[in-house]
Amino acid sequence: MVVIRLMGGLGNQMFQYAFGRMLSHSNDVHLQLDRSFLDHHEINMLHTPRNFELDVFNIKATIADNKTVASFRSLIAGRKAGFYINFPFFFNKK
Repeated sequence: MVVIRLMGGLGNQMFQYAFGRMLSHSNDVHLQLDRSFLDHHEINMLHTPRNFELDVFNIKATIADNKTVASFRSLIAGRKAGFYINFPFFFNKK
């Protein structure tokens, strides 16, 4: 399974979805979207609050539940680059 944490505005969300879709398609696994960053607007945020905007498109993904998000976060907790650890083949040196 591929879980993509969505952040930013529509353009960023479209890119993040496309990248996650490519990963899920090439690895023949299911794609889930983590909306937690977009859904939790805190009063003293250091960034501009954004909303989930991909619902206007016919996307092929489901929204990850809290349990799935927590399990993926615990997988990469304490590591500097969770992407590198989970997908080291993108970083092979030739």
